[in-house]
Amino acid sequence: MKFITKSLRSGGKKRRAIGYFLLATRRFKTLTVLANLHFNA
Repeated sequence: MKFITKSLRSGGKKRRAIGYFLLATRRFKTLTVLANLHFNA
């Protein structure tokens, strides 16, 4: 039980990091798509 509470406590930080990472990758994807459209046109 102690291990579960520990993992839950540290899980918040991990989840937040994953959220930031997903946001960054999504933003990067949109940037690359916009750049490709700009260069093609």
